[in-house]
Amino acid sequence: MATPWKKGPVTDIPDKKPSWASPLPNDVDCPDCGGIILAHPAIGERRDLAKEMGGLNFNREFRAALASKRCQCEEEKKARAGRAAKAAKDAHIPSDPKKGPRTFYSWEGTADNSDIYAATEAFVHGNMEEHILVLVGTFGCGKSHLLEAAGRYYLGQGLRVRYDVVPDLLEEFRATFSDSSAPGIQAWLNWYKAQDLVLLDDLGMEKSTEWGVEKIVQIVDDRLREGRLTIIATNNTEEMMAAQVGPRLTSRLYQANKDLKDVRLVTTGAESWRNRGGA
Repeated sequence: MATPWKKGPVTDIPDKKPSWASPLPNDVDCPDCGGIILAHPAIGERRDLAKEMGGLNFNREFRAALASKRCQCEEEKKARAGRAAKAAKDAHIPSDPKKGPRTFYSWEGTADNSDIYAATEAFVHGNMEEHILVLVGTFGCGKSHLLEAAGRYYLGQGLRVRYDVVPDLLEEFRATFSDSSAPGIQAWLNWYKAQDLVLLDDLGMEKSTEWGVEKIVQIVDDRLREGRLTIIATNNTEEMMAAQVGPRLTSRLYQANKDLKDVRLVTTGAESWRNRGGA
């Protein structure tokens, strides 16, 4: 790649050392963006010469020219890393330092819970018509693992994810807002609505109040209406869920109207496999 320094303040200076006018080596040019790699030793040498031989005005001009042509790949890499770190923090996905992240690759299920694995994998790869996936099964059958795996997959695609255990979510919500009319509530709900994927674990296990049910129903209802991707895990039967969150939301989640094509319900008969190290 030709150096962008064939003309400019470096080569235009007369009566200076020949090294001033000699072309910069080609490898000062970033192979990705073509900008100058400021950390290259040749640039350091030119800076020293600018300071040693050039006047104050020239030195400023030289540095300004370098800055305008600099490679920004490293800065963009750092910015991407910063955005990824913030997205991971906002996603709130649990992390076990002993077991490592729970992903599709770390899944160690059996034929008994292959139904929920296949459904979740199809969902995240866009091979499912519905935009809401509900996983129903007993404690420890792998539902939480799959929610986390789906969340990590979406994070890897640069998308916005939020994972919450519903009972903990409501406790946090109550601690944050003193009453249901607090100004921040709608902003909080709008933020939830904007996420590309919402993962709600243990829905129906919370000690529900009318106020808490209202907030959960609003989150799920918003995503149902707007076609937002959501995965819900619960241990509840339809009757138990109706007692916890009411009949209206329950009828949607448990597909009372199968013609709507917005919810896929998968009930697994797998028993707990936590004694095998799963979750």
